[in-house]
Amino acid sequence: MLTVATTTTASPPFPNPTSSPNPTSDPSLATTTVPVGAEPRPVASIAGLITDVGSATYDAGAQPADVAEPILLSIPDIGVENASVVPVGVLPDGRFEVPEARMVGWYRFGPAPADDGVTVLAAHLNYDGVNGVFRRLTDVDIDDQVTVTTADGQTRTYRVTERRVIDKNQLPPDEIWARSGAPRLVLITCGGRYDAERRSYDDNVVVFAVPI
Repeated sequence: MLTVATTTTASPPFPNPTSSPNPTSDPSLATTTVPVGAEPRPVASIAGLITDVGSATYDAGAQPADVAEPILLSIPDIGVENASVVPVGVLPDGRFEVPEARMVGWYRFGPAPADDGVTVLAAHLNYDGVNGVFRRLTDVDIDDQVTVTTADGQTRTYRVTERRVIDKNQLPPDEIWARSGAPRLVLITCGGRYDAERRSYDDNVVVFAVPI
């Protein structure tokens, strides 16, 4: 797994990849349409599931106060319509924070959609028996479109360029966590073999996209 640099606040940390505990009993249900976007729960109601890592450990000032945060995500080809996006960070053990099944987490220490570098969004495959927003991320094809709406009312559309299943121990940091270069979008969820003893998947499904 990627390690978290907790000894410096000069640059925000790279989180470990997300995990999705308690998968549904039948992994073949990956083609099930995800019921997202309808009456999303307010952020306040999931406060216990999103831990604010704050500035005590990490550089919470990495983002300007007026950054246009992503708030909605749509991937029409896999049935994701206006899924709510909330800002998240890194848990104390180094794992990427991921909100409840019907929401998407934006890595708030990295770039926002209007910035240079990679905007990272992560969501569950499933959580506590509930299909996650990225339940069908493995069905995304090259050239599918992904739309992100930001807090300033702007809508940005991306084109999928690649989808990979990558061992969690071998995620390429320069491709996923880059804070410079042309704007890109990365979507992450779990995939591969599920280890029941560890309650974790071996791999990550990673989708790469560029602005249209």
